[in-house]
Amino acid sequence: PEYNKIPFVFLTAIEDRNVILERKRKGAVAYLVKPVDEADLLLTVELHLKKYMELKAAVHQATTDELTGLGNKRFLIKSLRSLLSIREYRDLTVLFLDLDFFKKLNDCNGHPAGDAVLIEIGNLLHSMLRPYDVAARYGGDEFVVVLPETSAAQAEIVAEKIRTGIENLPIGGNGCNRITSSFGLASLMGNEAEICAALDLDGLKELFEPDQSDAVDWEGLEKEKAAVADLLLSFADAALYESKNTFCPECGYQSENEHNFTDGFCPRCRGSRLTEGRNRISVYHGRQGETLIGRKESGKR
Repeated sequence: PEYNKIPFVFLTAIEDRNVILERKRKGAVAYLVKPVDEADLLLTVELHLKKYMELKAAVHQATTDELTGLGNKRFLIKSLRSLLSIREYRDLTVLFLDLDFFKKLNDCNGHPAGDAVLIEIGNLLHSMLRPYDVAARYGGDEFVVVLPETSAAQAEIVAEKIRTGIENLPIGGNGCNRITSSFGLASLMGNEAEICAALDLDGLKELFEPDQSDAVDWEGLEKEKAAVADLLLSFADAALYESKNTFCPECGYQSENEHNFTDGFCPRCRGSRLTEGRNRISVYHGRQGETLIGRKESGKR
């Protein structure tokens, strides 16, 4: 898909009008008949290359986050769907990350300091990821990384490196000199059961490697793959919320509002074996969407 805007010029000895029209319908920007004037050929190529470069620059601007230089949300969704458009069932993991108490950092040190942190995180992701990985600023202080051909277990290692890198970023200011981050992960193969349940599929292999002995509805398959992309993002987001929450393993209560646990006990069962929220990594296991009690209790994230 990234090559479908490249202009191509037909240079031929065929003067048939129907052939010319057919080539133009298929995308030819110009159709030159031999013998061709050299100046005409060079000018045609020059003009269409200029238009192509202008289009390419406009697309880059429309899909790039101006502050960090990473892709934006539009770029992310397009890239994720493109990665899932292949006709081979390979693993892929989506990593959703969010900065902890970023508003507090802005309040303490000012918005320019907050912007500087976002820029540094963009640089960090650029330096840590592979050339074919996808990194995007999803919005505000949220980022998404797509890791092709990577399992959830492998992605956890990557996430931990990024988490440590963010925690070690040098931050000057008035008391807020440390930033932490929380992560949510969802993978294609690791969450196959949840994806198939949501889309009413027997298995994902039939989606990526369909039996071509029968007629295949390719357009329908691409729509289902787009739905898979949306599910992976929502699963990773749900796991992110879980990583933000303080959790009581005794009764299952969890909340993002740390004030509910100020005395060190669960407000529901008074249990004290609590898993502290934030600055950690959570992998989606299919239960988060039903148990996120504290998801909307606080806007601090």
